[in-house]
Amino acid sequence: MSKRKFAWWDCLYTQKSVQLKPGNWNFTNNKGPTKFKLDDATLLAFQKLIGKTENISFWDITFDTCDFSGNFEHGQIKFKNCNFVNCDLGSNSTWTKTKFNHCNFTNCSFTLAEFNDCFFYECTWKSTTFNGSTKLINTLVSDACGLVDSGYTNLDTAVLEAKSVTPKHQIWRLDQSKAKLSRMLMQGGEHHGDDLAYYSGVKSYLTQAVKASRSKARFNSVNGPKKKFNMVLGWILSFELLILNLSGWLNSWGQSIAKPAIFGFIMTLVFGAGYAWEQDSMSLGLIKAFDITFLIGYTKHSILEACMPKQLLYAGNAFMGLWWYAIMVPCLVNRISRVM
Repeated sequence: MSKRKFAWWDCLYTQKSVQLKPGNWNFTNNKGPTKFKLDDATLLAFQKLIGKTENISFWDITFDTCDFSGNFEHGQIKFKNCNFVNCDLGSNSTWTKTKFNHCNFTNCSFTLAEFNDCFFYECTWKSTTFNGSTKLINTLVSDACGLVDSGYTNLDTAVLEAKSVTPKHQIWRLDQSKAKLSRMLMQGGEHHGDDLAYYSGVKSYLTQAVKASRSKARFNSVNGPKKKFNMVLGWILSFELLILNLSGWLNSWGQSIAKPAIFGFIMTLVFGAGYAWEQDSMSLGLIKAFDITFLIGYTKHSILEACMPKQLLYAGNAFMGLWWYAIMVPCLVNRISRVM
């Protein structure tokens, strides 16, 4: 099936077939192959011809409107500083131990593709199509959030009406695919690569799981039997996503210990300055802020006789301290226990 003619949800969809010429993988005199069909058989033949059956590299090539098909497992393939524009990398294709370094993907489809032990390092993504059939097995993507955020689905009203679907339905399906892909990216980052790739995967998975549930609630608020319930659920999930993003920002999604420590120090100083105006002493203000922030002296300072503004200030300080403490301590324990 031609994605460009029939896959109306895909970024390659143009409602018509594109005539592709057979390609031979020899780009010595052609750094911009356009409208080629590149398969595993011709690649293997080219590798044997040049005597590089173990590995082969392609540098500074711009693939425009090219389809890749087959099982690319004959040695290690490496693409560096390459551009993929309007390309299909997933027509039932399997990539094994392939490296994409500093590559740019624009309007590319990864549906029906499988990547085994592959590596995408410092790549950029724009309008990428993937679905539940996209598999990333032991594959590392250094910028998981970039890949997931580039996820594309067709929201053209005319096309959707012809297919009897709604934009909310398509967004829900896309967010489900993003959540599934994010889990695979997090697992790949955990066992391969550096901490930056892993925590990027953590951020992507945690936020996409909530977004997928929110998209489902929004779709059901229009089409489901419990419309009001799902409308309220959508609001609750938006609030949950806000809290999750704020908490993740505070410790860089588990990566940083210094960031929440600095935040706690600044928070204590700010509240201490406020209490210093009340106590007429900066030192006493800081002690009071420390007591309430760390919850060791909240009851000592917050008494029933205090006026309502003071009660609210103390409660706000205690709440901020509790939120900070709940993020700071598990982050520290997690970082230490991962090493031990």
